[in-house]
Amino acid sequence: MNDKIAQAFDRYVAAMQTLQADAVDDFVAMFAEDGEFKDPFNHVHGRRDIRRVTLHMFEVLDDVSFTVRSSGGDGRHRFAAWTFRARQKRIGWFEFDGVSEIELNENGEVVRHIDHWDSTRGLFCKLPLIGGIFRALLSRLSLPERFDPPPA
Repeated sequence: MNDKIAQAFDRYVAAMQTLQADAVDDFVAMFAEDGEFKDPFNHVHGRRDIRRVTLHMFEVLDDVSFTVRSSGGDGRHRFAAWTFRARQKRIGWFEFDGVSEIELNENGEVVRHIDHWDSTRGLFCKLPLIGGIFRALLSRLSLPERFDPPPA
């Protein structure tokens, strides 16, 4: 069973890295019928809605790519660390790093794909108008260069 799951996971990671709009149906078919997908903007269940989320990404972004830097896990629970890169007509090119938690069932279907990434630095800071607000907020909340804490 572990070999079947490992092979299915490898196919899924390869599909992530080559995902294009015309291959969305093949990608979504790798999910269990009631599979779950979650990222900072979406939380959906079922192939139909996973397909909708994935197609929407290609509608609003151009030149989408995922580069998986590392992956691993054991049994049904896996992860993939990746860099996402895309172009949006108003903000241009942007990229950010993230990690996906991926759980597969005994048939090798994806039952859960949860993305973790920093939407503030990865996207909001790059937006016209509100980007400045987010950058100022991060500046106020971040550790200053010259911070000397009191002795313990």
